[in-house]
Amino acid sequence: MIELDLPEMISLRVGDSHPVCCDGVALWLAGLEHWPSEQAQAGLSPRERERGERFRLDRDRRRYVAAHVALRDRLARHLGCSPVELRFDTGPRGKPYLANPAWASWHFNLSHSVDVALIALCKDGEVGVDLEVMRSIEDAHDLAMTVFGPQEQAELLRADGSVRDRLFLQGWTRKEACLKALGEGFNLNARSFEVGLSGGVTQVQIQVGQRIERLCVRSFWGGGVGGGTVRWVGALARRLGPA
Repeated sequence: MIELDLPEMISLRVGDSHPVCCDGVALWLAGLEHWPSEQAQAGLSPRERERGERFRLDRDRRRYVAAHVALRDRLARHLGCSPVELRFDTGPRGKPYLANPAWASWHFNLSHSVDVALIALCKDGEVGVDLEVMRSIEDAHDLAMTVFGPQEQAELLRADGSVRDRLFLQGWTRKEACLKALGEGFNLNARSFEVGLSGGVTQVQIQVGQRIERLCVRSFWGGGVGGGTVRWVGALARRLGPA
């Protein structure tokens, strides 16, 4: 794990149609509080609509539909097409990708927590993002034993209260973003590599089968104006290639 001397501030605002670009990755933050219009929902595929209907709670259906409408909208604006033109498929481990041959070199990822979604789009490089709304993590130390390495566990043990909660969620989102960038999810043991909890820009090497993959991971967060309470934490991981 190598700490990199790179700018760490990313300023994302919910609802911006123009992305914030970071290290070659376009990022958007979307709100999921309201149902999208019927016209916007018409751009979803039958598979997306069917999956949305599976959610038992109206709240969860709304969040899923709103997140996927936002995903299609942001990607279509950036790629210069209509939302309905985008075709998605999934890889062997379930990671979605753009199935349109014209945009085969573009990679995207989506994460959402409560009523906020994070969207990433990158050309010529796999990306992964994760987002978590800030909350109290009562069993943080027990969970850390299952996903954090020894140094990360020690770092968490030195903290308490809201600082502990934020460090845990920063570490969790960083791990998840790396696993999503690799397309592995939690099929890969999250304890097999360390990303740190501090939120800095870090280059990590991860053993995947017989190969070692390099990734760059960074954290960001949002909250009140002028140093107000942090409302959510997010992470972005970009795949750099084999070591």
